[in-house]
Amino acid sequence: IRDGGYYTNWDFDSCLSKKYFTYINKLPIEYIEVGYRSNKKKEYFGEYFYLPLSTLENIKKHTKKKLALMLNAKDCIDIDFENLILDTKEHISLVRIATDPNKIELGIKIAKELKLLGFDVALNIMYISKIDNNHKCFDYLKNICDNIKYLCLVDSYGSIYPSELERLIKKIKSKTNIALGFHGHNNLELAFINTLKAIECGVETI
Repeated sequence: IRDGGYYTNWDFDSCLSKKYFTYINKLPIEYIEVGYRSNKKKEYFGEYFYLPLSTLENIKKHTKKKLALMLNAKDCIDIDFENLILDTKEHISLVRIATDPNKIELGIKIAKELKLLGFDVALNIMYISKIDNNHKCFDYLKNICDNIKYLCLVDSYGSIYPSELERLIKKIKSKTNIALGFHGHNNLELAFINTLKAIECGVETI
């Protein structure tokens, strides 16, 4: 109940949320991502953009699943993470950081800070269809396991082909043994075949 927030200003009807938890509790899913944690902005954004403690406490009444939240790396420059996120520790098991592949060093820096605060961290590399074989992001993968539990590849434009995804996964596996994830979008009706290709290539989270 985060993806889609761009269309609802991160407000979701309480009845919809309850139904969501009712059904997802029956599925073999380990983590539920329940929104962003963000500093206050001038524009209006809703409950699941800020995730106040009251919302997290209410969610825990409806599910025993592990909860995850997302931080957007571009909004986290010079942020006091202890102030921003430490109060969620009792409820949140995993923090996912969304980062542009050209800014992967920023994402890794944020991951280190969150790891020091005791969180498990996943790094989401966005726009993977734009990553060519010589992209500089590969240079940062050597010691990534020290601070990051999952490296998730996000086809933000839904435009990567299975052969390109396979090449990318193989290249990353040659650099690091970190657990990989894949997040597909269906703009070109490729999400399902790419998901199958990712699983075939040994990706651990979908």
